[in-house]
Amino acid sequence: MDREKTTEMFLIAQGYDQDRIAKAISFLAGHREELDAPRQSALTPQELCDALKISMTTLWRLAPPHILVGSRKRYDLTEVREFLEMRQRKGTRE
Repeated sequence: MDREKTTEMFLIAQGYDQDRIAKAISFLAGHREELDAPRQSALTPQELCDALKISMTTLWRLAPPHILVGSRKRYDLTEVREFLEMRQRKGTRE
């Protein structure tokens, strides 16, 4: 299997869209055009904590929605922010 096909399969497995995959393969082939900003989904717990400026303990206590990739938790930043906003609105009504 050639390098481009292997890279494409890996990026598909990581959840990247076809446009971003094409840009990444082009970049690896030597075309140094800028890639878009990284996606805000499939964040590791530490990446989510860094983005939200919270500790791992706070993340554990909040228990935001996540997906499992194998046995590892991954978070979508937009979904987590919506979860936190809903939690905050719910708390202000009481």
